[in-house]
Amino acid sequence: MNSLTRHLSAVVVLAFFGARVHSYEAWIVISEGSRDFLVHATGSSVVKVASLGDLTLFANTDSKIGILTRDKAMQSGKLVIVDKKTAAIDESIPVLVYPASQLSGATDDLILMGDEAYFVSVRFSSDPTRIDPNALGGAFDLTIVSTKSGSVASIPLPREARNPRVFRDGSKILVAGGPNSGAWEFDIGSRTMHDAAPNPHSSQIANREADAYIAAENTPASKAAVGAIKSLPDESKVFVDSTSGMIEMLLPDGKAVDLWDISSAIPESSPSATRVIDFH
Repeated sequence: MNSLTRHLSAVVVLAFFGARVHSYEAWIVISEGSRDFLVHATGSSVVKVASLGDLTLFANTDSKIGILTRDKAMQSGKLVIVDKKTAAIDESIPVLVYPASQLSGATDDLILMGDEAYFVSVRFSSDPTRIDPNALGGAFDLTIVSTKSGSVASIPLPREARNPRVFRDGSKILVAGGPNSGAWEFDIGSRTMHDAAPNPHSSQIANREADAYIAAENTPASKAAVGAIKSLPDESKVFVDSTSGMIEMLLPDGKAVDLWDISSAIPESSPSATRVIDFH
């Protein structure tokens, strides 16, 4: 059993400090030391469900949390599927390719659909400072992992794909190559890529990050909002205060309510790298 496998099997229950008891629940990625952790927060407790690598992508569906994680020093990685109802790891699948990440911290650049997980990978050679081009001369692939069989397949993206990110549009998987670049759709039946229009990059990212922007604008001046901020049906918002490490709810009237004090529960965690994946 390698180090990453041992980390993934760890489950740690942490004491909870500094916020009121409530009935809310959240899935959170935090960074502690040189690696990330998937954390499940409920009521008055915080539980480490999985210890990850130091490069993390995530996906959130109605029933599952998907985590693609890589330990850069160990040059190994895994796709982890967590059942939200049981808070248990359903699958842990080795993934050797290097995931592409365009932003610092954990990002929602993983798609779970059916029995497959999709993400963009970058074609680093054995020398991590060099690229091994694919058959189209590109530096990136769309990588597909079967959550049933564990098989991994990579579809080459063209040379024009720069800073690509993957999106889901209904039953379609799209890859946007970056501003002023192309866009491509993955044909699930033929397992091939073809051109797609228009480029979803700007509008998709704008929608994906709008909650964070709006909440940051409306957060009390004494607080610095970071993380993947979620809007609720009543227009409340959940954010991470990067100063205190508290996960808070911003009510429609502008009042902030403390939910989980991550910095007290996990003292070595980095508030600025904390990401809220799911909240209800």
